[in-house]
Amino acid sequence: MEAIREAAARYLPLRPFCVQYESFIYTDASFLGLGFAFTQVDPAGHEFFVQCGSCACTPAMKNYSCMELELQAIVMAVRKCLVFLMALNSFTVFIDHRDLEGLEKRDLEPSPNNRILRDRKSTRLNSSHSSVSRMPSSA
Repeated sequence: MEAIREAAARYLPLRPFCVQYESFIYTDASFLGLGFAFTQVDPAGHEFFVQCGSCACTPAMKNYSCMELELQAIVMAVRKCLVFLMALNSFTVFIDHRDLEGLEKRDLEPSPNNRILRDRKSTRLNSSHSSVSRMPSSA
């Protein structure tokens, strides 16, 4: 776990949250755990961590389908980052699960709180959230 922390600190520094910057959440899930990284990009194009986290799967979660685990990772990330996300007009969620591709094109019930933009991407932060989901912290 220490190696993951060192690599993350080396490649994406931790900075305070700024409302004006473009915001992204990268999520990943495995049957071992869930992980996320909340990042922002400053006007110069530098991406940096605001928050990241992980959790181990509960015994019940080990019975979830892959799609349910990926959705649970998004729910966990949004809950953990809620204090930041409430200040934003929009943010982008990146996932790497093909079954959720096109989610943004599906009809959603109209809601004034429907401010989330969704996207599927082969993530460029594989070493952060993917590693964290496969080696979750116990805290």
